[in-house]
Amino acid sequence: MLGHRDAFEASEEKLRCPVRLRLTASQPHQVSSVWYAQPLPVLQGFETRFTFQITDQSRRCFEVKDQNFGLHEYRSCAVHGGDGFAFVLHSHQNRTATLAAGGSNMGFKGIQNSLAIEFDTWFNDEKAGEDVFYDHVAIYSRGQNINTDAESARISAAAVHDLADGKVHVVKIRYYPELKGFTASTSSSWQKHDVLGWYYCTEYDTEMTFDFDYNEQSMLSTASHSNTLYPIFIYPDTVSWAKRQAYFASNQKVGLVS
Repeated sequence: MLGHRDAFEASEEKLRCPVRLRLTASQPHQVSSVWYAQPLPVLQGFETRFTFQITDQSRRCFEVKDQNFGLHEYRSCAVHGGDGFAFVLHSHQNRTATLAAGGSNMGFKGIQNSLAIEFDTWFNDEKAGEDVFYDHVAIYSRGQNINTDAESARISAAAVHDLADGKVHVVKIRYYPELKGFTASTSSSWQKHDVLGWYYCTEYDTEMTFDFDYNEQSMLSTASHSNTLYPIFIYPDTVSWAKRQAYFASNQKVGLVS
C-alpha cells in the first residue's frame, strides 16, 4: 500500500526526504484523513502492519519570576507535541472524503459506523479520570453510532507506550470476523505524524516477514512489552516477529506460539 515499488529513481530532493505519508505538519490546529481508495473486505478478518514516526514537537516557553518574588525573571521552555493519530475502519457514506473533528479527537470523532485505534500523545486535563497521562494506545467504537474518544466508547484498556520519542515504531494489527485509513490532528500543541510504511493482508493467518520495511530495519524501535500480549488490547511486542503470535480470541491461548 505504501513504501513498495518495483523501480524508483529518487531525485536529490527525495533523497533528503524519505518516502512517508505525512498526516499533519508540525503546525497548530490541523486535522487530516487519508483513506485507501477501494473498500477492503474485513468480515473474514485481516492483518495489517505499518511503521510510524512522530517528530518535531511544539516548544512552549514562559517567562517565570524567581521563587523569592523578586524582579528577576527567567525563561522556562517545555517540548511536548500533540495530539496523536488513529488507524480507522469505517463505512461512512462520505467514503474517502470522510473527515471528523480535530484536536483531542484525532480526526475520528463523529465518524459513524467506525472503529478507531488511537495513538494518543497528549493528556487532556478536561477529561481527567478518562484520559491517560502518558502516551498510550486505545480502541474506540460505538458500533453503527457516531464514534467518539469518550470513555463510553473505549472498548479496550489503554496500553501505555512511548510513541512521540522520535523513533520509528512498528504496529501490527490483526482483526477477526469498512474503509481503512488513518486520521490525525494537532491543537494548541503540535507535531508531525508520519506513516512510513503500510502493509495489508486479508489472509490473516498468513505468516509475514520483515521484508516490507524497505531497508529501514536499523531504524525500527526495539521497544518491547516482553513476550506476552495484553488480554484486552491486542498489542504484540515488536521484537519477536520471527515467531507466530497468538492473539486474544476464543479457545486460543494468549502469548507466543513457537
